[in-house]
Amino acid sequence: MPMPGPGAGDYGWLKDGCEKAVRRASPGRVVVLQPGLIVGPHDRARRTTAWLRRAARGGPMAVPGTLGRPLRVIDVRDLAAFGLDLLSRAPKDDVEDYLVPGAPGNGSWGDYLDACIAATAGRAELVYIDDQLFVDHEVEPWTELPLWLPPSPQYAAAWTTSCAKALAAGLHCRTVADSIHDTAAWLFAPGGEREAFENYRHFGAWTPFLSAEKEPHAAKQPRTE
Repeated sequence: MPMPGPGAGDYGWLKDGCEKAVRRASPGRVVVLQPGLIVGPHDRARRTTAWLRRAARGGPMAVPGTLGRPLRVIDVRDLAAFGLDLLSRAPKDDVEDYLVPGAPGNGSWGDYLDACIAATAGRAELVYIDDQLFVDHEVEPWTELPLWLPPSPQYAAAWTTSCAKALAAGLHCRTVADSIHDTAAWLFAPGGEREAFENYRHFGAWTPFLSAEKEPHAAKQPRTE
């Protein structure tokens, strides 16, 4: 079955439609996992890989916010293991939905970025800048700077979704640092960057990150850490 293209509909509607179709086809025998941001080796969404490639360039690296800002991600391997475990022991008449954004203690924004620096031999220096500077310079949240969401009621719940039900059911989450380390090992191995950044679904040749004009200006601003 071919992957849906950009004209096939909104991602959220497509995902919801798939879940409804599965429920209709297998009533009473469905486990639905609803993950947040998925990370790990072979990630082609150009988020963690974009940060790693930027960190590998070295020099002052302008980043918004503060190092203690909450972040919730889940490694694809932990998500898969949890799903397989549920399927292996679920009753045939069981129907369960699980929010799986990642454990709340597996790493902060600062832990994520520090891991990117460590995985690239410390060539870059993190320069934490107030979010408002990025807003004022019309930096696009999430796309131009992956994982960045400025403080706003619109994004208030982005990193606070509870996965207590999944944790109680046996979800185990590795640390953000472990995920970044393994992602970097794949990315910088022969063929890794080609796999990570080649044309994929609706991304085409697009690669996120601050333009060469915006980042040097941002890195010269007062720090917030």
